[in-house]
Amino acid sequence: MNLKLFVYGTLMSKCQQAALFFPHNAKYIEATTLGKLIDLGEYPGMVPSDDPTDLIYGEVVIAEDKWQEVLAKLDEYEDYLACDEANSLYVRRKAVATITETGEKIEVWCYLYNQDIKDYPIISSGSWLER
Repeated sequence: MNLKLFVYGTLMSKCQQAALFFPHNAKYIEATTLGKLIDLGEYPGMVPSDDPTDLIYGEVVIAEDKWQEVLAKLDEYEDYLACDEANSLYVRRKAVATITETGEKIEVWCYLYNQDIKDYPIISSGSWLER
């Protein structure tokens, strides 16, 4: 089994944090998913959207090694508490991502922002790297 995770901010391959969490042999594939990208300052947050024009541009990370350890570290980094989701900064959920080169749709994990977004701007481009 392996881990398939959609990342859209500080965990993308062009950011330094990726090396802290993912094995050296992890694969990164450009992808999109439905949602709104929120600018939280130092990092982004993703919230669900049903609008097909609300795309978030990111990557699917595929980690075949130690994926359970990777998820445990990521849960801590994202302040996700499975036993207390109401007070978690992010929650981990299943989503569908589309691989941009092939159009293939795959099920992935992602972290959704779990707090009030009213005071934060939406990144209309859907890209953290191009904000």
